[in-house]
Amino acid sequence: MVSDAPGMSSIAGSQARAVAVAVAGTAAVVAYAVWAATQILVLNPLAAVPGAMLHDIYDEVTAAGESLREPVGMFVLTLVSCAVSSLQ
Repeated sequence: MVSDAPGMSSIAGSQARAVAVAVAGTAAVVAYAVWAATQILVLNPLAAVPGAMLHDIYDEVTAAGESLREPVGMFVLTLVSCAVSSLQ
């Protein structure tokens, strides 16, 4: 059996570590984005109107002709998550 050239196994090992760090970093950014979305779309409205159900809050906001701008918030979170992930 022919062995790899000297230093080849250390290169493969460092590449594997780099991939593992990239995957872990991306997972952390995605987890943070999910937490941020939960905070913005669920926890903040519930804290603003204690005792109310979330669907009641959204119904009242819609009836008042307002919006919590969920699509805009999700778009911004997605952009930020992608930007941070690409920096890793």
